[in-house]
Order: sequence, then structure tokens, then C-alpha cells
Amino acid sequence: METMLDASLREVIRTDRDNFIPYNRYGEPVAGMSWLPLSGELLNGEFECFLLRMEPGARSNPHEHTGYEEFLIIDGDFIDCDGTRYGSGDFLRFSPGSMHSSHTTNGCTLLVMLRGNNRPLSDSEVGTSNLGNQIFLRRLEGVSPTVDIGHQTSLRGATRRSNL
Repeated sequence: METMLDASLREVIRTDRDNFIPYNRYGEPVAGMSWLPLSGELLNGEFECFLLRMEPGARSNPHEHTGYEEFLIIDGDFIDCDGTRYGSGDFLRFSPGSMHSSHTTNGCTLLVMLRGNNRPLSDSEVGTSNLGNQIFLRRLEGVSPTVDIGHQTSLRGATRRSNL
């Protein structure tokens, strides 16, 4: 069978294998976090894509986004610093200049896409920042998703209640 595909130009990463390494993107590994780089070069400031695993109870370090940070929650629970909870299938986008930290109760896996780098925040910056006011979910077809206190998310006019 003839094909136009040049298989030498294709790369496959088997994400189901345990190839994750300690999350050391900024030097010292973050406890309870591991990652699998998929594309882009580390800290290139342009684009990176990776899978991130957070073990139960893991917490990210507070940081500021110098570019967009977007991620899809593949599985588990994800809780941002303002207490908003997200679950499997939720897509989040943080704009340049936004600041946050997050944690998980039961663990989670994220597909992360970065444009720009993240700048770690100092203790004094965390103490004076309002980290919870700069989060928004992706707007789909002009419909703004809403999250209420019951963690109900409305996307494309359909309502889905998270099982978190």
C-alpha cells in the first residue's frame, strides 16, 4: 500500500507508560508533582506542552504567568487558590499577568500548554496578591462558562455538574 506519510517525520510518545519525571521545571522538584514533556523546549519562552501529574495533596508553587497558560484536566480534581474546584474535562486559560497556585485533594493529570514562562512569586508577593480574581474558563462559541458555589459549569448552553 502506498502512502504519502514519511514515518521518519513522526514522533510518538507513549503517555500510558510511566515515563514521568519529578517536576523540576524551575530547579528543585515540587513535592508530589511529576511531568512528561511532550513538545517545545524547556523554558524557551515561546511554547511548551507537557503532561503534569499531581499526587493526592500536592500543591503547586505560587507563580505569575508571563504568557498564556492553558490546561485540560484529564482526570482527578484540581482546586485553585480561590477555592474554585475543577474536574475532568474542564479547560482553563490564564492570561499574561495572572497569578495563582493550586492543589489537589485526590490527585489529577493535566495537559498543560504554555506560551511564555511562569515566574515564581516571592513570599511577600503572595502575601499582597489577590490570586483568586484572575481566573477564567475558555469562552466557547461566545458563551461565557459560569461557575457557581455548587461548582456547576455551563458550556455551550448545556449544564454539567461536576462530581467533585
